[in-house]
Amino acid sequence: MSSMAERRHGISTPAASTQLKLRFIDRDEHVYFWFPLLAGLSELTFDPRQEIRHSALEVLFDILRFHGGSFAQSFWVRIFDSVLLPIFDHVRAEVTDTTTFTSEKRRQQEEQWLYETCTRCLQHLVDLFVQFYDEAFTLLSRLLDLLRGFMNRSHQSLAAVGVAAFVRLAVKAGPIMNETCWEEVIAALLAILEETAPEARDLITPPPRLNPAVAAAVATAVATAAAPISTSVSSAISSEITPASGSGSPSGGPSAHHPPTAPSGAAMANGGGGAAPVGAGGRTFTLREGVGARRLAKFRCQAATQLLLVQGCSEIYANASQSLPPGAVRGLLDALAFIHRHAHAADMDMDLRRRLAVQQ
Repeated sequence: MSSMAERRHGISTPAASTQLKLRFIDRDEHVYFWFPLLAGLSELTFDPRQEIRHSALEVLFDILRFHGGSFAQSFWVRIFDSVLLPIFDHVRAEVTDTTTFTSEKRRQQEEQWLYETCTRCLQHLVDLFVQFYDEAFTLLSRLLDLLRGFMNRSHQSLAAVGVAAFVRLAVKAGPIMNETCWEEVIAALLAILEETAPEARDLITPPPRLNPAVAAAVATAVATAAAPISTSVSSAISSEITPASGSGSPSGGPSAHHPPTAPSGAAMANGGGGAAPVGAGGRTFTLREGVGARRLAKFRCQAATQLLLVQGCSEIYANASQSLPPGAVRGLLDALAFIHRHAHAADMDMDLRRRLAVQQ
């Protein structure tokens, strides 16, 4: 009776207002209501027409910002998986197309398009995560994986976009994240630093020359996702590599605990003493074309990403120092120490520096 009287006289109570508030959850009728609109706008964010692309992107995130407060945690997960992540699937497809099948002029236009779209999408995505953190915090690991994917690309513009979004996330969400979430962020930072650490020795190591039988064995091992390649295959590969490296391992560089050894006589005769290394088929290994040029481009991109991450660590500490737990501060210091150790090891390797000079 009291509730009927309250409704008759227009009286609102906290319990009544809570009951009247609509919450969208991961249920068929709610999905069918929202997803034709949201998924359609998601598709249009990569329309070839710039005005359509820009408008669709802004409208999509305006809707999510305005109505996101009525979405339950399960509904945010569905939106992330079915609406937001597919935008970045388009990015992967477009990057493959522009780096493989297009002319230089079109490639520049496409890269500008990708850079603009990805920058705005990631900024909006981070801002949404922060705005609705109470419901979306379970998506932190997926968001970090997405950003790691960008930072790990051998595409300098997209890697830079990923670093900028990562720093934006740490700075904006820092005051509301607990220690466990900070541990996830720092773990992602340390992982991407290891993944993007540039290997200078790849620039002086010619590609292996494999006979058909060994090549087939390697392809089989990779295709079946075998653990390490078998001993017989490994020995066969080693026997087919043209002597060129001054160290014991053709792909790994010296570490802080294992300083570089003196090059062997064969290596000195084939690159350690000033001659350019010889690659597959007896051709001189060079950084100006082919495999060498691709390795150099990847090295430059990774080095640039590491520099951006150094700046990012500084910015995170400068803007979020008041909310950083002690473990996160130690993590930032560990990240900077890792970069220093890696760069210092390469800088102090005199054999590596001499052979890189020959490759210039």
